[in-house]
Amino acid sequence: MASRTVFTQEMKNLDQEMIQMGALAETMIKTGTKAFVEGDPQYLEEMKNLDYELHVMDQTIEKHCLDIIALHQPLAVDLRTVSSILKIITDLNRIGRYGRDLAETGDPDKSKDVPQALITMIDEVLLLVSDAIRSFVTRDIELAKSISCRDDTIDELWKLTLKESLDYIKENQKCKTSVSVGAEAILASRYLERIADHACNIGDRVVFMISGQRPMI
Repeated sequence: MASRTVFTQEMKNLDQEMIQMGALAETMIKTGTKAFVEGDPQYLEEMKNLDYELHVMDQTIEKHCLDIIALHQPLAVDLRTVSSILKIITDLNRIGRYGRDLAETGDPDKSKDVPQALITMIDEVLLLVSDAIRSFVTRDIELAKSISCRDDTIDELWKLTLKESLDYIKENQKCKTSVSVGAEAILASRYLERIADHACNIGDRVVFMISGQRPMI
């Protein structure tokens, strides 16, 4: 079995890789929401590059985790950490992919028509993801526990966005562009709602990683 010193360094390296992947996923949703709101197609090429980087990071961290398990046979807290990371990278990957989807939903004609509820939802989801990632980096169990509690706010904003968008479609149903704008806002809110779900997953996994207890659903 490899020495404890080597194992400790491998765990530190794994942590650094996770910090990089978390920052990358966060960049993707920030860029994706900006592309959606501004309707600027220039962001699409950037998102393709970020998506590729995210895919590489996902594979790199997964291999690193499996190598650690095979070579070092971690126990207790260390095994929980590695197994939790294997699940967290899936959530980070999904978060980034939804960021790409948001960018692809962007339309140059709709920046001024984004519902206010959706703008608020974007801000709340960005903060939620940032806090979820920070809870892992800092091993802050209280912050991690708070993530799922904030999901209800996101759900309410999603419902409000849906209502505002449907009202907008009804008021402008004779205009195909306006109907498209409303439909895209609904789709974007759904992507954001799913991003929030994955942020909550990360929070729950961090709680388990630190305490060994699974949060009550």
